[in-house]
Amino acid sequence: FEARVPILGFNVPAALLLQSRGSSNYHGGQFSLTKRLSKGLQFNVAYTFSKSIDTMSTDPGSTAGSGKPDVPNSGFIAQGDSRNLENNRGLSDFDRTHRFSTNFVWEIPTGGSKNRWISGWSMSGFFQAQSGTPFTVFASEPEIANVSQLTSTTRGAGGIYRPGFGRPNINCTADQAVSNGGTNNLAVINSSCFSSAFGQFGNLGRNTFRGSMQKRFDVSFAKNTRINERMSVELGFDMFNVFNTVNLANPNSDLQDSVDFGIITNTVGGPRVGQIRAKFRF
Repeated sequence: FEARVPILGFNVPAALLLQSRGSSNYHGGQFSLTKRLSKGLQFNVAYTFSKSIDTMSTDPGSTAGSGKPDVPNSGFIAQGDSRNLENNRGLSDFDRTHRFSTNFVWEIPTGGSKNRWISGWSMSGFFQAQSGTPFTVFASEPEIANVSQLTSTTRGAGGIYRPGFGRPNINCTADQAVSNGGTNNLAVINSSCFSSAFGQFGNLGRNTFRGSMQKRFDVSFAKNTRINERMSVELGFDMFNVFNTVNLANPNSDLQDSVDFGIITNTVGGPRVGQIRAKFRF
């Protein structure tokens, strides 16, 4: 592969050529409804419908490079054919088609009572639901050692050209290749849908698949008790992820991960957590 470099003597594993050739665009519709505090109630509802497309989602000069430009990583190396970035055009790594969120504060009515133990109670909450992020099936560094390895789905994904990230050929539809993950079915990628690119650049596009959606609901109860005109005490109880929803991360999609390829091994966000808090105002 040293014979195919643009400059004679260019050491492929140890040198890097950076160019400002990226492109991106974003289109979105944002909608919101807000009720200001009146009669003890306020809330906000927001929804965004959007699409972001680019050729790379990470700034090559960012810390994603980790100071090691000779090591393939998302910050420095374009997937697939680096001489044809338009072939790398796809959904941005951070794209989310739908995002809905709402929050509210409700001062619980007292029925006209001025009793310090009955008044001062409030409830607030936050809910969010959003689409998952896109991901790609790839081989992190598909270097071949001999001709027989060209038939390997992993090493044949751009092995002759030795790209930082090589994509294989896909032989199924996107729905057949990746299923929706569930807590009882975490193996979501069908490896039989992918085949070797025989040392060339595979026909699988970038960020062709999308991970599971995420949602959460947080709630808080508080009691504010006034001691005098200058001082008051607030006691509260907060619960995060009230329904203990399991939000799945994207599956491991590196073909060179022989142990966990195609399996979801991580979650996004934490489990249900509660806390008690106290605040003294003066």
